[in-house]
Amino acid sequence: MTEDIVFENMRIDDDEVIQEEDLEMKYYLKNKKEFESLAKEMLSGKKVLFITGAGLSISSGISPYRNSKNAIWGSFITTWGTRKKFIEDPQSFYNVFWLRTHEKQEYLDALPNPGHLSITNFVELCNANVITQNVDELHLKAKVPESKLIEIHGRISMYKCITKNCTYEYDETITSIDINDYAIKGSMKGGDLEINPPPCPSCSNPILPQSLLFDEDYNSHSFYRYHEAMDWIEEADIVVFIGTSFSVGITEEVVYQAQTNNKKMYNFNVFKETKVKNMRPIIGPSEITLPLLERQFLYEAQKKIPKRQIWYDNTIKRMVFEAQEEFKEKQALKANSSTGRVRV
Repeated sequence: MTEDIVFENMRIDDDEVIQEEDLEMKYYLKNKKEFESLAKEMLSGKKVLFITGAGLSISSGISPYRNSKNAIWGSFITTWGTRKKFIEDPQSFYNVFWLRTHEKQEYLDALPNPGHLSITNFVELCNANVITQNVDELHLKAKVPESKLIEIHGRISMYKCITKNCTYEYDETITSIDINDYAIKGSMKGGDLEINPPPCPSCSNPILPQSLLFDEDYNSHSFYRYHEAMDWIEEADIVVFIGTSFSVGITEEVVYQAQTNNKKMYNFNVFKETKVKNMRPIIGPSEITLPLLERQFLYEAQKKIPKRQIWYDNTIKRMVFEAQEEFKEKQALKANSSTGRVRV
């Protein structure tokens, strides 16, 4: 049976490993049809777009915004997370809000979990891109190439200016700031950091974190690569959501595009999403379910490759590329047929 092969190398006589295997088997059997379907789609050469949210980073120690007893959404984030609030009092913006909810030492020190690492492998082997709503930098730490990753809501420990006509207002991002250099007392390590707002290296006015605030739009800074993100969304054949609440503009746009153009959608989360129609759920913690999908992916690849030589000469990557070229050819033929043109 498929599940026996997918788990064939995990029979280890250790209670902790067996318990972990039992948990993985539970989630595998619960989502088996979706794993098989998505793995085959990813091997087909179609364009896959991962949309990741806060749920992906929970097991790395990053608090989510919603749907958790540790979530920061319900407190004061919508009130304080605005450009308006920053302009009113930059020092309070940092000391009351930002350094308590986002730029904390444990967030800066956080490491990718197995879910992040699986996504990196999919990007390496498949025709895939990633748009993340997270500012935690964990996809980069997991080695997703920047050319394949859009951090649509910004990145922690980077900054922007809001002074009109400043070079950092739209075109460039400030990367040279160490927040500890502006400490009034204590430090990040001590957990009691209070700062004077860091100044812009160009115009000397107080600067904001490079994070999309609630009263800003995706075109407010070039860092968010909004137009490129729209191209990725339009071009994607399959959309895979991971740990998102579907409550921000980017997910609304992706869902609209997917439903309008009949794109296949999968959703990794700990609960079944009821707000979005025509989406296949994969239920369970993403640090478990994404590695299970990766195992299914390798199994499906193994069936296509003689003698299981899946690691030689980048065999999987080559196989996906060839499938991608074949898929493009079929799409071109279909387009030509629909317009009445005949290829010569």
